[in-house]
Amino acid sequence: MGVFKTFGVSVLLGIVAALFQYFVVYERWKNVRSLDRNDFARNPNWKVYQDSEIKTVYYEVDKLGEVLKEWQHGEFILYRLKESEKAKYNFDPVKELKSDVVARKLDLGCKNTEASKFSTMLTNCLFDMKFQNGKEEIIPAPMLLTEEGSGYSASFANFTNKDTVSNLWNLLKVPFSPRGKAVSFEQAFISNLKQPRITAPFHANPLTDSVAIQYQGSKTWLFLPPPTYVSMMKSTFAGSALFPKRSPNLEDKPEVYIYTSQPGDVLFFPESWGHTVYTYPGANVMFNFRQMYSGNFLHQPVIWVSAVIEHLIGVKGNDWTQKDEDIRKIQKIVPQKGENVRVQEMYKSMCGEEQKHKTDFDKQMLDLIRKEVERVTGSPFQEIQS
Repeated sequence: MGVFKTFGVSVLLGIVAALFQYFVVYERWKNVRSLDRNDFARNPNWKVYQDSEIKTVYYEVDKLGEVLKEWQHGEFILYRLKESEKAKYNFDPVKELKSDVVARKLDLGCKNTEASKFSTMLTNCLFDMKFQNGKEEIIPAPMLLTEEGSGYSASFANFTNKDTVSNLWNLLKVPFSPRGKAVSFEQAFISNLKQPRITAPFHANPLTDSVAIQYQGSKTWLFLPPPTYVSMMKSTFAGSALFPKRSPNLEDKPEVYIYTSQPGDVLFFPESWGHTVYTYPGANVMFNFRQMYSGNFLHQPVIWVSAVIEHLIGVKGNDWTQKDEDIRKIQKIVPQKGENVRVQEMYKSMCGEEQKHKTDFDKQMLDLIRKEVERVTGSPFQEIQS
């Protein structure tokens, strides 16, 4: 009983300390009015970890449960099919995705600036936060992956048929549930792009652990661990995620992990791992389950409490950009907050009046993606034209 009492007191003191830090010390995005391009102009010596250097456990088809017994909290670890098993892997979207989903018919004629068409910091116009380009529709999920669905994308999507979520998880054949004792939720990322795109600029979820499951297609990710993304880059919560205020100093020793997913991959990563995602063309199905546990708070009490407060404060007065009531009933995600959009505007301002000039940090990260894409495809990287 004394142990529980001590733990409760420790948690209470942690919350009090975090609240003091938040209101007195923490530099919130709301207090930032502009960013200095020079803060993203440093060129430190990055320690680059390749795909093969990520801690990996290999498994056989239908036998993942033999090596994965429980949710891997606090771990950055990949479970991947053995090379000899990959030919046996099969994912049938018609059978497994029996649900409607909110998808966006991308406006391929939208105009990017030189800086935004291929960037790890700026949002591509196809995925603009204000939903000014393209049109959201409710469509059958399997259709999205056919020729008819070419050019569609569903991000942070929810299924109308809740059994679909359980069925996708059950395909893993693991002896535990994705739903934790605390908060847990799941979202689908389904696309059928005509051209490769960076579908998510750098951001991080500070509140939960995540597991990304690649059912079909591939994505290339860059991951920045918390010592790099939070401590060195001063990333702070805004709207719905952590965003960086600077690049690491020259004397810092930042780290970046390069990872390209394969069908059957199951990747666990903890809270506050910054990441950007490059999605390859064609049918692509990735599902993300998120689960909260005590370590999310204990590892970073100031950031965790600050993120909760910022989220709760931001809910009021920040309505959905989507006004269609039927779509809103399905798409139960956190609305895009005004702070997210404001941060994006500050990033854009660093690229000049016509947004022609990427930051040095962006160029460094893009160079890593280019090299990885060339390694994966075996072809010279083709610059995105629009």
